[in-house]
Amino acid sequence: MTGRQRTDADRLDVRNGMHRALREAFGTAGVEFSSCHVDDPGDGVLVLVPPEVPKATLVDLLPRALADALARHNEAAGPGTARRMRMAVHAGEVTSVVVGRPDDDWASAPTPSRRPRPA
Repeated sequence: MTGRQRTDADRLDVRNGMHRALREAFGTAGVEFSSCHVDDPGDGVLVLVPPEVPKATLVDLLPRALADALARHNEAAGPGTARRMRMAVHAGEVTSVVVGRPDDDWASAPTPSRRPRPA
């Protein structure tokens, strides 16, 4: 994303292409993308999927659908706008918590126990 050969227009095209690929992949996998919570801080995307979506869909269908959508984007992309992506799936349940200001609604995964190890 930050390659020196990329112009600002290239970076915008890369981001738009990433979002198109995500929407297409989720649709192909049978998940309504508009039902997901999407956080895009600029250097990646966190997508929280509704709990009724089977986890098998996320690990069986979504990765291939995303790879296919990304391949289609890259076939049409210029040299500065081809995109590679990494994808991770966390299948743990999340809860909504208030962080900071009362209108800052965000999701948080349960924190693992941090018990000291015996010496």
